[in-house]
Amino acid sequence: MASNGFISQTSTPLTNGTSHGPIPTYPKSNLRLEDRFIDEPRRLRVAVVGAGLAGINASILLPIKVPSIDLVVYEKNSDVGGTWLENVYPGVRCDVAAHVYQSTFSPNTQWSEKFAGGTEICDYWQSVARKYDAYKYIKLGHKVEELNWEGNEGVWVLTVKNLKTGEVLTPKHDFVLTAIGRFNDWRLPEYPGMSEFKGLLRHSSNWDPSFDPTGKTVAVLGNGASGIQLTTNIQKAVKRLDHYARNPTWIAVSRAGDGRTFEAQPYSKEEKESLKDPKAYLEFRKQMEDKYWRRFGTFFRGSKENDESRETFIEIMKERLARKPELLNLIVPDFSPNCRRLTPGRKYTSTFNSSDR
Repeated sequence: MASNGFISQTSTPLTNGTSHGPIPTYPKSNLRLEDRFIDEPRRLRVAVVGAGLAGINASILLPIKVPSIDLVVYEKNSDVGGTWLENVYPGVRCDVAAHVYQSTFSPNTQWSEKFAGGTEICDYWQSVARKYDAYKYIKLGHKVEELNWEGNEGVWVLTVKNLKTGEVLTPKHDFVLTAIGRFNDWRLPEYPGMSEFKGLLRHSSNWDPSFDPTGKTVAVLGNGASGIQLTTNIQKAVKRLDHYARNPTWIAVSRAGDGRTFEAQPYSKEEKESLKDPKAYLEFRKQMEDKYWRRFGTFFRGSKENDESRETFIEIMKERLARKPELLNLIVPDFSPNCRRLTPGRKYTSTFNSSDR
């Protein structure tokens, strides 16, 4: 062996007495070959941030579809459900019919009403997580505070805080899927004088269920979906209600044109019983899906469908402002419908007709 650590040999004679020349020399190596089949997938460490609807579906479907996966779902709350777990303000509900706002592989035939309330939606998704044993992948009470790419090692390094113990973990993952949603990181506006306010100050996503607005003077800031629902539901109970909106928004019917009412729209016992038949329910679901998800033409500005939606929504708003028609020009937007999320708000516009609130 040569002193430089290389193995060398000038030649090796063949069996017939001739030489085939010198054997190549190679440096020493610590390389170890993995003992596996060539087409066997390596294990993948995958993290999902958030256990709302997307996180629940990921915890159910990824282990089925991705071989050799090591999956962890980090959820900061005490249970799954995302926005439907966190939002408990008065009147919170979905503006899409319940039968098209559910998992395709685990449908619920027994929704109590057409547009389900927040509690029922949350209960449904938690039941789906239990049904498919998704909780075994989910770390509740674990908040992802930081996410960094480590280029040398080719991994994502997470900073995860256990909110119960205060322990900080730094796990490494090959892939990270963020499923925190758009309405998760709520915060109060930083208006001058906010710190001096002596009354109750809450965000709708951080609602205090023990708060009773009866007889109170209340201001609601914002006219998104939650602002519209909250305003409509507390208006009759408060002493005075001031509603502040930065921009107008379209007050529409439901996405498929269904008559959305302020009051609950429960399914009858006979209707729910009929949907227990798998064949009947499949046909019902197909009709609902077709009605709700094939109206793409309304999303294109200048299209016939979009122009018709505009006129329909204006007529609806005009009808509901019959006692105060002077407000119509103030609340009709100058942008096309579907430029922003539509906000069905049955009785919302009608609250402006009240002269004493």
